[in-house]
Amino acid sequence: MKRALIIFELTEVEGNDWMVGDLRRGLQAEGFRVSQLHGCFQRIPHGGLKAKRLINALFMCVLLPFVLCFRTRFDLVVVRSTPPLLHLPTAFICKLLRIPCVFWLMDYHPEMEKRIWGSRAVLGKFIGLLDAWDRWALKTFTSVVVLDDAMDACVKSRVEGLRTIVHPTWGQSSGGVASRGAEPAGEARQGVCLAYVGNFGRGHVWDLMVRVVESLSVEQPLHILAIGIPAGVAEDFQGLTRFSNVTVEIRPRLPFGEVVALLQSERVDYGCVAMRNELAGCLSPSKFASYIEAEIPILYIGPEKTNTWKVCVDFQAGVWLAEAPNAEQFNAAIATLTSNDFQQQAQSAALQAKTYFRSFTGVTLAQAITTSLN
Repeated sequence: MKRALIIFELTEVEGNDWMVGDLRRGLQAEGFRVSQLHGCFQRIPHGGLKAKRLINALFMCVLLPFVLCFRTRFDLVVVRSTPPLLHLPTAFICKLLRIPCVFWLMDYHPEMEKRIWGSRAVLGKFIGLLDAWDRWALKTFTSVVVLDDAMDACVKSRVEGLRTIVHPTWGQSSGGVASRGAEPAGEARQGVCLAYVGNFGRGHVWDLMVRVVESLSVEQPLHILAIGIPAGVAEDFQGLTRFSNVTVEIRPRLPFGEVVALLQSERVDYGCVAMRNELAGCLSPSKFASYIEAEIPILYIGPEKTNTWKVCVDFQAGVWLAEAPNAEQFNAAIATLTSNDFQQQAQSAALQAKTYFRSFTGVTLAQAITTSLN
């Protein structure tokens, strides 16, 4: 039987990352016996520079050559971009051992660091070395799995002739959650309810989000539901109550299915995604998956060609606002967000987007990876 190795910090336990488990089962269906190299800590906090995450990265880096060189002969290695930069030594060892290696790209390091800190004198030189190593590594991969068209364009601009697989992330099965359906007959919307799910770090747009909240609260009551946000930004969200008509509710991190059920039970009008233009092609926010699974339209602030942009523009299942909109664009977005008719139309379109993105699974990714080996 063929052997495959998945290299990624987290396992499927405790709902950490269902996609790894889905890919494992998909590769097994393709005839592989699958192993995983993962970190020693599985309960980890948000953010990269945390003790447990640094220990995980060091642990995996030390084990990597022993697993690849001495454990068994692998026919396929799939390395994901967490911990950051582990794809670089993986590419080197797989090249030496002539093992087909596929890079599953989520957050693109060191490209992000180059855009943010590349101009600094000393740090910029170190990042430049990592950048050169990354370009070399890309040439060695059998293929690179990217999440959207923006990321596809980014990696292809770095290496000519690169073979990519455009495959979005996918939500965890939520078969027990019923379809949201239409609003109850005779029940009018009382204000606007926005939801924000998951991490909120440097790659996210905050100032424009605050402007949107302030403008919406002038028109009608606004409730903000924040789920699983880092402790460090909870105070920022609570600070939005300084605007009249704004209330904020913060819930802890929940499994995917429970997030979807909560979004539906709270009758959320729009799920929020905010991403900086400077990181276009380096990130593809996956929180949109929980919104469309709950059949909720999206308010997206960020660059074009991401999956969330696709939901808003191609499917018309939300409102897209560029990071630096002019007054006309901003006012049009606010007017759309307060329109009952548009919200209902976008909710129906969210169901179509849900059907489309549900077509991507661990099975389809495994099939695409297997095909790329031929």
